[in-house]
Amino acid sequence: MLDNIDLVVLKITNRCNLNCQYCYEYEGKRPLGQDMSQKLFRKTVDLILITTKKHSVNLLFHGGEPTLLSLDWFRDSVNYVHKKAEVIGKKTSFSIQTNLIDISDDKLDFF
Repeated sequence: MLDNIDLVVLKITNRCNLNCQYCYEYEGKRPLGQDMSQKLFRKTVDLILITTKKHSVNLLFHGGEPTLLSLDWFRDSVNYVHKKAEVIGKKTSFSIQTNLIDISDDKLDFF
């Protein structure tokens, strides 16, 4: 089932810095303020990289607003993926879906 995956949308947070009326996060269906832990992120990456037969995988950071997570969270995550992919012999790339509201210069430089 996961053997042909080459794009993974990772919902790393449901926090957001906007309050859009159309957004499903604000319909009261789940509590806001939840971020993906490094433990869950790593387990997910391990599963995808080990299971897929694709040589290259793109990981898309999605939210809420993913840039609300710390720069350290992204550094740790990207470093982990690069190391894991190298061991397994896969190539990885990253994308981010963001509203760019209040993004820091440090994060802009990183992404």
